Amino acid sequence: FWPPQPGWYVLFGLLLFVLCYALYRYITHKKKNRYRSIALREVQSLPVQKPDISELILLNRILKATALQGFPRSTVAALYGEEWLHFLDSTAVGSNFKEAGDILVNSSYHKAETLEIESQQWANLLVISKYWIKKHKIIS
Repeated sequence: FWPPQPGWYVLFGLLLFVLCYALYRYITHKKKNRYRSIALREVQSLPVQKPDISELILLNRILKATALQGFPRSTVAALYGEEWLHFLDSTAVGSNFKEAGDILVNSSYHKAETLEIESQQWANLLVISKYWIKKHKIIS
């Protein structure tokens, strides 16, 4: 049984090549999507209870920073209001910022004492935001 035939050396070489390539792809995938895990941690650090205006603004900033990591700056930076919500909805199938995101967009225009948001709205917005961070597709 020893020494092996040359065919075994070729087979071991191919197996080693495939393993190295798979490891390379895994590492590059993890590096490329690291911004998503950072954004998810930031969103999960937000309070689950009724937010104040600073938490709404922070959530919007997290979403914008995440979008800037995955999409061209020229596409994302100038978006606000309804265009911003449409962009978020169009880049992740299944997200529904059109209905839940109104409070997110309008939070910048309200004074802290006039802001009314229910706990359910906030919880829904957090769920949609986490979903978008995980599932958005980068359009090349």
